[in-house]
Amino acid sequence: MVKSSLFLGYEIGTGKEVTVPIFHTLITGQTRLSGKSTNLKAMAKQAIKKGFKVLVMDTKINLADFEGFGNQIPVCLKQTTDPLVLRDLLESINQRKITQFQSTLIDITRHAKTFEEVIENAKDMLEKKRISGFKKDACTTLIDLLARLIEQTKKFKTTVNLELPYPINVMTVNDFDLQGQQLIANTVLAEVLTKFENVIIMLDEAFKLLPQKWGSPCKQRVQEYVTQGAATGCFLWLATQFLAPTSKDAMKAMPIKILGRQDHNTEVEHTLELIPESKGKYSDSMIMQLKLGHFIVVTPEGSTHTYVCPEFADRNECIEVAMEIRNPSDIHYVFSVDKKDFDKIRKNRPLEEAAEQVEYPLDFPVDLPPITKPDSTVFTMEVDDPEAEKLEPKPEEPIAININLDKIERRIKVRTIIRSLNISDDTIRGKILTIAHEGFFSEYRVLEEVTDELAKRGWSAQYRRVQNELARIARDGIFGVKKIKKGLFYTLAPNVIFEEEKVKNVSA
Repeated sequence: MVKSSLFLGYEIGTGKEVTVPIFHTLITGQTRLSGKSTNLKAMAKQAIKKGFKVLVMDTKINLADFEGFGNQIPVCLKQTTDPLVLRDLLESINQRKITQFQSTLIDITRHAKTFEEVIENAKDMLEKKRISGFKKDACTTLIDLLARLIEQTKKFKTTVNLELPYPINVMTVNDFDLQGQQLIANTVLAEVLTKFENVIIMLDEAFKLLPQKWGSPCKQRVQEYVTQGAATGCFLWLATQFLAPTSKDAMKAMPIKILGRQDHNTEVEHTLELIPESKGKYSDSMIMQLKLGHFIVVTPEGSTHTYVCPEFADRNECIEVAMEIRNPSDIHYVFSVDKKDFDKIRKNRPLEEAAEQVEYPLDFPVDLPPITKPDSTVFTMEVDDPEAEKLEPKPEEPIAININLDKIERRIKVRTIIRSLNISDDTIRGKILTIAHEGFFSEYRVLEEVTDELAKRGWSAQYRRVQNELARIARDGIFGVKKIKKGLFYTLAPNVIFEEEKVKNVSA
């Protein structure tokens, strides 16, 4: 069995990485407002790199969520004459318990091996002179259901033997009736459990397949898969936007839960019930106000408020979202393109954007000295804060620098922006820059060191406000930032110069 973990995103407020083990997982949240499908696809892409195959059962009428994701495979459906499965089919149609039909189902399935034979037995029972209303209803309903399933299987390519030839396999079943989808799920779960290893099944719209109040043909099979699948590395990722009508037995059996936004009181209540020791840590209003991509991630070790990174998203910007200094809708995505496509993109870009590019010959020499990894990375963060001190830029003066590399001339355009800033110790920014002036940030400092230094001077400041102000100062280019395992480290940028000036009544 393959054992591994998946990167999800960053913890809100700290920016620490959040990972989860590959295991049975529940993902919930409102459609279009939480990011369930985006999260599932990003997790699936990671899983296949770790040796797993993924099977997506697409039950949605709208194909947009999984369109172009993975490769299509034929629907796998085996006809069953098990009276318990057929009873669950009838319960799914009638949306109520119908245990009184059990004896009738046993009679009409006796010696039958196909749907056609069950239909013939049911018709024979209807021809009997003495038949109760219950039996008549059961036979009529079952005949109609099985006849429709037979017609649907004739219209589409189906198989009785499941094959998973691709890393990501998509089985589209939304052309079948709901009860047909449940039968297909029953077949697929049984096939994977008995014939495969290291397979992840993704079941979306779980509330349709696993109803809470009545049976469905795949309900018991899901329980078997969850309790037995881990031994062979076979796991279930269950997604639903509605918790109330979804089987609680299935949801509570998932040790990993990724819980997104809900706006109905009942759904919020069920969400909080899935979080151990949630009282005092999470509230109704918090669940209702979770932003796009924000989830409560529950593992056996505890729960974490997490921003889940979409696939291809800029990781530094995702950290900024987790630090609550960037909106999730403002992140950028990074895609790998070959040189031919890159040249097309560069050629079609507006002239004003092309002017900022660094130009280089197409035949790059092979004898250039190797590029070394920088000691630290400095990046800026865009924050629009009306409380921050106003910066008054002076006219920009581009400077041309000629760099000679093995007698090969390169021309690099560099912008220099000079800003002046008056500070005092009346604001958080002023306090931070005051200790910077005194040399405190001559080396990299973490947030805790900054708050401790402010406290030593008798300056009280809330932890979160200092954290946000450090991010804003970095965004203005005054501080450099680097991220290591312990968190974010700040230092004074090398181009910052402090000038002494005595001014009366100066305010930051």
